[in-house]
Amino acid sequence: MVNMARVPTDGRSFESCGEDPVVCYDMMYAEVEGIQSNNILACTKHWVANNGEFQRHEVTEIVSERAMHELYYWAFRGGINAGSGVVMCSYNRVSVQKEQPFEMVTGLYACENNITLPHLKTPEASGGLGFEGYVQSDWGATHSTVQAAINGLDQQMPDASFFGSKLQQAVQSGDVPESRLDDMIVRILTPMYVYGLIDHPTTGNLSVDATSP
Repeated sequence: MVNMARVPTDGRSFESCGEDPVVCYDMMYAEVEGIQSNNILACTKHWVANNGEFQRHEVTEIVSERAMHELYYWAFRGGINAGSGVVMCSYNRVSVQKEQPFEMVTGLYACENNITLPHLKTPEASGGLGFEGYVQSDWGATHSTVQAAINGLDQQMPDASFFGSKLQQAVQSGDVPESRLDDMIVRILTPMYVYGLIDHPTTGNLSVDATSP
């Protein structure tokens, strides 16, 4: 949870890294490194501008492009630069206010957004964050098949209502290029090999509480 504490009453701020983007960058870099040193993928969330719980499924966050890059993206950049294998997209809609020329981009859901998802995956040399892992939806945050797939969502959670048979049909019809499906697969499997999930399969009982002193 790397969303900055921008709303004092947000019920999830206790999970996050505070309100300073530079401090958040450093904290997330160290946290992702620590998690992934244990053959576990770190899921950096929630992409993006998901700073409050109230009506988070319906709200449209309006943020300038400059503020996105200088504030809201910065903690994510820390996790990504440390090699985070997964980024989770959020429930809210996002409108990015472009400054040159002035333009308000219509707010699309974060998990199908045609501005913020490309920002995430575009190479750093071209002004993006250069994320090479996969984008996973928050639980129930997927709202489309073709738009979500084309703009950068790689995995729907927790079911296959949009990325199961509907995605198969979209690929077969040509609405989603087969190369995009290949990209999803590569993005999902590569970090699993890089960080040891394939070589170190999980053991134990999922029904047992994890506790420590």
